[in-house]
Amino acid sequence: MARRRRWSDAFKAEVVARSFEPGTNVSALAREIGIQASQLFGWRAEALRRG
Repeated sequence: MARRRRWSDAFKAEVVARSFEPGTNVSALAREIGIQASQLFGWRAEALRRG
């Protein structure tokens, strides 16, 4: 059984910030860092909820 990976809050914040840069393709960024696009979209939604 595969272990779940844990991402630090700092890593998530950095990736989310990159994802909001103008011209960034969120799906391509997710592939670049090795996660599913849906996971990155989830992190973005959480960041927007938190402000």
